[in-house]
Amino acid sequence: MPGVQAFLLTSHLLRRGDGQSVAHWASSEAGPLLLEHRGQGGEFFVEGDVPFTSPLADRRGTKLKNFAGKRVDALRFKNAQDLASVRDGLAARGARTYESDVRTPERFLMERFINGSATVVPREGERAAAGATLTDPELRPSSWRPNLSVLSLDIETGGDGSLYSAAFHQTDMRGTGGEKRLVLMVGDPGESGDGLVLVETERELLSSIVETFASWDPDCVVGWHVIGFDLAFLHRKFLAHGVPFSIGRGGGELRLSSKGSKVFASLPGRVVVDGPSALRAAFHRFEDFKLETVARELLGRGKDIAEAGAGKVAEIERRFREDKRLLAKYNLLDCELVTEIFRKTRLMDLLVTKSQVSGLLIDKLGFSVAAFDHFLLPRLHQRGFVASNVTESRGEDPSPGGHVFEPIAGIHENVVALDFKSLYPSIIRTFHIDPFSLMMAARPGAPAKDRVETPAGPSFSRRHHLLPEHLESLTEMRAKAAREGDAPLATAIKILMNSFYGVMGSKACRFHHAHLPLAIAGTGRWLLQEGRRRIEDTGREVIYGDTDSLFVRLSGPGADDPEATAGAIAEDVNAHLAGLLAERFRVESKCAIEFEGHYRKIFFPPSRAGGGAAKKKYAALASDPAGGTRLKLSGMESVRGDWTRLARDFQRELFERLFGGEGYEDISRWIKSLIARLRARELDDSLVYRKRITKDIKEYTKSVPPHIRAARMLGPSDGPGAPREVAYVHTTSGPVPVQRGPSDIDYQHYVDRQIGPLADGVLFVFDKSFKDVVEGRQLSLF
Repeated sequence: MPGVQAFLLTSHLLRRGDGQSVAHWASSEAGPLLLEHRGQGGEFFVEGDVPFTSPLADRRGTKLKNFAGKRVDALRFKNAQDLASVRDGLAARGARTYESDVRTPERFLMERFINGSATVVPREGERAAAGATLTDPELRPSSWRPNLSVLSLDIETGGDGSLYSAAFHQTDMRGTGGEKRLVLMVGDPGESGDGLVLVETERELLSSIVETFASWDPDCVVGWHVIGFDLAFLHRKFLAHGVPFSIGRGGGELRLSSKGSKVFASLPGRVVVDGPSALRAAFHRFEDFKLETVARELLGRGKDIAEAGAGKVAEIERRFREDKRLLAKYNLLDCELVTEIFRKTRLMDLLVTKSQVSGLLIDKLGFSVAAFDHFLLPRLHQRGFVASNVTESRGEDPSPGGHVFEPIAGIHENVVALDFKSLYPSIIRTFHIDPFSLMMAARPGAPAKDRVETPAGPSFSRRHHLLPEHLESLTEMRAKAAREGDAPLATAIKILMNSFYGVMGSKACRFHHAHLPLAIAGTGRWLLQEGRRRIEDTGREVIYGDTDSLFVRLSGPGADDPEATAGAIAEDVNAHLAGLLAERFRVESKCAIEFEGHYRKIFFPPSRAGGGAAKKKYAALASDPAGGTRLKLSGMESVRGDWTRLARDFQRELFERLFGGEGYEDISRWIKSLIARLRARELDDSLVYRKRITKDIKEYTKSVPPHIRAARMLGPSDGPGAPREVAYVHTTSGPVPVQRGPSDIDYQHYVDRQIGPLADGVLFVFDKSFKDVVEGRQLSLF
């Protein structure tokens, strides 16, 4: 029977009598499908000589072994409760279990090598049709790319906690299909029309929301803080009115959970994606992640109500009382802006592709350790081994960082940057590094010729490894994606490849061993040092190096053609390193350094702690392909979101003036003028600090940082639960949130804490300091 192409959206466990099924909702060529696989109660392993029997477990012998070489048996269960009971009982007896912490839905997919998409082959007598439930269909790996339907949701509320309205905007993720628009609002039903449906009560509004989800049947729900605000607010309303919050497929109810200040949503059959979180995960950067800010930058237009805080609430309440159609326009526009942002940034394309590359469902994409399990566990089983539980991973040493050469503080001219392309993945491929390889090289009786020692010391097997081949395949896929202009695929592969080093160095990984990150980072250090040595042996000067990059100052022959000269340097270094690796370690080098950029001028600031230059920080005047220049800042305050816009703008202009050739007198006059403008209140809109809150504000007891002091002033009425980000200004009485409209700004704070330190980081090149700029002007400036 031919199969149907499908993309898996959500997974759930279903209790069937005393048994258990794994259920996956999927978006398919035929429409939404529920795939139910029965008899999936889960399993784990125990050593074969452990005396144990239980009516809750079916014990069977296997050919598998643990990493110590001891044979293991499989214990299989009818449901998750029985599995947990037996696992905990064995732990209480001191008996070791293997893979007893692997969730059954994840195990089900990894054992079938399903990554996001699947070819679904129904059993005889069943047919894949929209809304159908298929029982025990065969799943085969597939690379099918879906076009998911996406609903953008936004609600409006009153200051008294009332629910005013809910707006919906739905289209497909590629924008190729039709669009639907609707606003539901409490009001006189007789005034409904033109996409606005009015209902008499809040309870009716909730019921209409459920009906809209059932009728429109989206694959994905998106919004701006849609989980932490919109759905959390609606969840409380549904509870208060005793109405089931059944907006999932098959009548499934929304479930919310939290960890610290972060809220998670689980909705059967529908993926829920929060806009700001998805943009951050895709490495987008904005001054802040308010919808107004992001929409203005990406789309060139913004919200219908530009005011914030109390002014915005007052206008929403006025429109609800006096002009409901105008409120509906505002509500719907927010939905449309979110839709356009997702489409402009191709966020859904990226999320779908990340799922297909990693094997994780979209709502689990942030868990890189789980992605490593998804790849490695089934392949380990194919090789005849089982893994330990996460709590039993070995090695206590923290993961070492990349090597950094201390730069020479000050300005340098005509510098090229050489970069090792995908350094850590390349090292893994060159030295065959992975947990399986480490274990096989260390096993008793392993032949010496099978072991390859890394420059950092740990050895790995030349023949027995899993991750290097996977990285080889991913590297080829990424290159092909780049050639074909498939940016989401290239980005998804890059993110996954770069995660492996961190995963193997994490105590949250069941395969963690201190030798894994040590071998990778230590080899990276060796390559950087050998590369530097080779360049300096040829008479050139390396002025800085950081993890995977070397900065070389050009002078003499070739200085007037930096790109060609850098290419020749890189070619020589690569040949030198390949020869060393072949001679000393008998491996074929997969590591290659290449030209990354040319800097007409580059500046390394001094360390604020004294004793040389700061590491991992520089400003540069970079050449662009068109022959012009652009300012590049790395590690500087102006690229960090927790500094004010005053500081960021000041630092950028300071470097533009420095690279433009201005001397101390000109820069000093400009700084004085800026301070005068600051005190004249001309820069008040650039004095806001913005800081994310990563844990519950109640957890701050001994030390309370400024942003938490400001957040505590907001109170519970400003939103459900603690805020996840706070914007505040520093006043004469301390930090105050912008919602309070503070006016007593402490300008001296901004001079001392924002302008002064940044100025000192540059003025040293003139043998001057910020104090020199303001000295003698105390009465007029302070």
